[in-house]
Amino acid sequence: MEDDAMDSASVAAALQGRQAVYTLLARAWADALDADAASVLGSSDWETVLALFEEDGGQSPVGQWRAVAAAIDRWGVADAERAFNWCFMGVGTRVAPWESVYVTGERLVFQPSTLAVREAYAAWGLAARKKGSEPDDHIATECDFMAKMAQRAAGAFSDGDDVGCKKALVASRAFLSDHLASFAVELGRSLAQACEEAVEAGVGSAEVVECALALYGELSRFSAAFFECDGKLIDELIGAL
Repeated sequence: MEDDAMDSASVAAALQGRQAVYTLLARAWADALDADAASVLGSSDWETVLALFEEDGGQSPVGQWRAVAAAIDRWGVADAERAFNWCFMGVGTRVAPWESVYVTGERLVFQPSTLAVREAYAAWGLAARKKGSEPDDHIATECDFMAKMAQRAAGAFSDGDDVGCKKALVASRAFLSDHLASFAVELGRSLAQACEEAVEAGVGSAEVVECALALYGELSRFSAAFFECDGKLIDELIGAL
């Protein structure tokens, strides 16, 4: 983003762009990619959306997104599904997608962070997408919450309710700092370590492990880059209201 003051059109575009990217990330982390999801994730339309979050001399999510799109193009849906299942499914999940595992330093779920995100959802009349069947602090669930908060901020701004928009943005900024941004990088490191250990031990299909590292490793880097840039964008949006 430029340092110049944002006009109304720029604010509206940024608010809508935030909702779109968080919706995309919620889908990408929630389940294995099907053909439709892969097509959306790999669409060149994201170049335009992600340009809203690019900073001169700073971290950009655009390059990381291109790496994700290239991995999808190379491996395809079938390999992506196998990689997702290898990483995130089954007993003793190789790569934990839950915040509590990283902030406690132990492979434990349903920890204080889980209750904290549940309370954050409830404060806005929301609940986890799979409440009762998986911990509330799954990365996909947290992205889904941010998408819904972005929708509320965009809706309030469209209705001329700058106070309501700012309130949603302030809550989103706190949630981002306290939760998503606190473990996205560690999730990526955990994934890389799981792949490295599998290669060293000769466990699993080499192609599946390579796809997991290429696709979900890049997705984790894209997510972390986007979260950092979004934090700065939210600060700018709050300042513009």
